[in-house]
Amino acid sequence: MAKAKAIEEKLPEVAERTVNRACEEGKEIIFEKAQNMRYGHDYLEQEKKAYQESFVTKATRKGKRIVGYIQTNNPHAVYAENGTGVVGSQNPNTAIKGWEYDVNQHGEKGWNYFADGKFHHTKGLPAFKIYYSTGQELRKRIKEIFKEEMKGYKG
Repeated sequence: MAKAKAIEEKLPEVAERTVNRACEEGKEIIFEKAQNMRYGHDYLEQEKKAYQESFVTKATRKGKRIVGYIQTNNPHAVYAENGTGVVGSQNPNTAIKGWEYDVNQHGEKGWNYFADGKFHHTKGLPAFKIYYSTGQELRKRIKEIFKEEMKGYKG
């Protein structure tokens, strides 16, 4: 009985370690996926950088839940994650409610933009969904991480 009570008392700490570890693992997954980002002949350096600037916030308690976040302050990440234009609308990131594609109604004509000292033409970017897919991977793995953290608990 005493051992069960000791474990019960340590559960919040183990859960916190689990969330922190999952977030750190998630950040590494994001970095790896960002390294492999390509669209057509472009290597999408701004979008890669946005993902690579991801950081983890330490797990915190919100009511009975313990949460952690992997996030970035780089605005290019939202476009890479959700996609843009008619290209993005063909495979939308449904995890984000209210995201609109082709807001300027360029349609199949696309639009021009200036970057790297020259003009480029695009119809948008696909949704790379790196944060979303990483979250899905972590959901599948979180129980295993918790078990590993429990084994590592020496109370």
